[in-house]
Amino acid sequence: MRGARRGVLAGAVATALVLATGALAAPTPAKLVLRLNDLPTGFKVEPAETGVRTNATVAKAAKTTVATLKKMGRLTGYEATFSRVPTEAPDELAGVSRVQSFVAAYKTAAGAKAGFARNRKTCAKATKLPLTMRIGDQAAFCRARQSFQGVEYVVYALVWRSGARTGSLVVVGTSLPLVPPSVPVRLAQTQDARMRTAR
Repeated sequence: MRGARRGVLAGAVATALVLATGALAAPTPAKLVLRLNDLPTGFKVEPAETGVRTNATVAKAAKTTVATLKKMGRLTGYEATFSRVPTEAPDELAGVSRVQSFVAAYKTAAGAKAGFARNRKTCAKATKLPLTMRIGDQAAFCRARQSFQGVEYVVYALVWRSGARTGSLVVVGTSLPLVPPSVPVRLAQTQDARMRTAR
C-alpha cells in the first residue's frame, strides 16, 4: 500500500514533466536516462512506468495534441522509474523510495527551451532550492512535502535543459529523517553527463 501511495504522490509531478520527454534517434533514449546500476542495491525497475514515450502517448497523458508536440519539435521519449522500500542502510540514497528519470530531445535548442519552460512550471507552487553545481544550460530545482495517512514524504523535482535536450528527475523519500537535496543533484549530474556526451 505504501508503494502505491508513493506512486500516486510522484504521479502528479511525472505527468507535468512527461510533456517534455523525448529523445534523438541516436543514441537511443533508453541510454540517456538513469540506469539501475546508477542506484544502490535494493532498487528495482518498475516495468509499467518504464519505456518509450511517443508523441501519441504523451498527448494522451498530458491532455494535449500530437500536432502541438510536433510544433514544439518533440521527437519521442523515454521514462525510467525505479523503486525500493525505504532503508536505513548507510548508502547515499538512504530514505529514498522512488526515482523517476526522464529525457527530452527536440529538433532544435529553441524547442528544448520551450520544453524546459513548460517543465519548470512543476516548481511553481513548490519551495525553490538553489543549485550550487551546474546542471545543463538552464535548470530549476524545487521540493514539496506531502502526507499520506500520517506519513510525510518529500518530493524533489529537478528539471534542466542541455542543448537540444531536456532532463527531468523526480525523487521521493522520507522527510524524517529528511532525504538531503544533494541526492537528486548527484543523480541529475549523472544523467546530464550522458546527455551532454550524446550531443
